[in-house]
Formats: sequence, structure tokens, C-alpha cells
Amino acid sequence: MITPEQVPKASITALRGLICCGCDTCLSKAIAAALNAWPGMSQLAENDSASIREMAALILPLHTEKSK
Repeated sequence: MITPEQVPKASITALRGLICCGCDTCLSKAIAAALNAWPGMSQLAENDSASIREMAALILPLHTEKSK
């Protein structure tokens, strides 16, 4: 599980200024903006041999106390 402390400031900044009425469309756009702004984010395609499962996946590097 991710902790609030592990969310990068770039992702938080991406959410600022987004006007959200709370509908599914606005929330989806906000989530996508935060994930796309995540430093080091990468994507594995469905057919990527590095993928553990046969599905697309996002890699979100998490900072820990050791990595700071």
C-alpha cells in the first residue's frame, strides 16, 4: 500500500488547479494527471516479457526512508 508521504509533489501539483465537480469524468482526468506527472512512472505493455502478468501495468517508483 502507498502512504501519503510517498506521493510525489509533482503529482500533487498536477492536481492543483483542476476544477472537479466530482463526476466520474473529472475524477478520471484528475487521476490520469497525477499518474502522468509521477516522476519515473513507466508502463509495461501487455506483451512485454518483463511483465509478470499478461496485462498492461504502471510502474510507480515509491520513495522510502532508505531511498531518500
